[in-house]
Amino acid sequence: MQISVFAAVTYEAKLPLVFLPRATRINSAIYCEHVLDNCIVPWLNVHDRDRTRFVYQEDGAPAHWARNTERHKDAQRIVRLQRGEWPAMSPDLAVLDYFVWPWLQARVCYL
Repeated sequence: MQISVFAAVTYEAKLPLVFLPRATRINSAIYCEHVLDNCIVPWLNVHDRDRTRFVYQEDGAPAHWARNTERHKDAQRIVRLQRGEWPAMSPDLAVLDYFVWPWLQARVCYL
């Protein structure tokens, strides 16, 4: 069984996990609705209303960089790193990829 889970962390908080429905293909519309509108934007509206404290970092997944997604992030005033603005495969900037997901996979597979 495969599930898709979105997670986000900041230097001072963790955002709620977003579990996407089973067998969901993540495209721009799904990403904008389930992740941005239901998780990121509400969190920013509470913790960074003027959008000056946090910079949103994404990997290179196609849904993250689709034109519709980019327009949606602009409309929601989501400040983000652009492609090439952070070192590729950096464990310092991708704690989820280099620690959390491998740890979680090991725990789940152990059960």
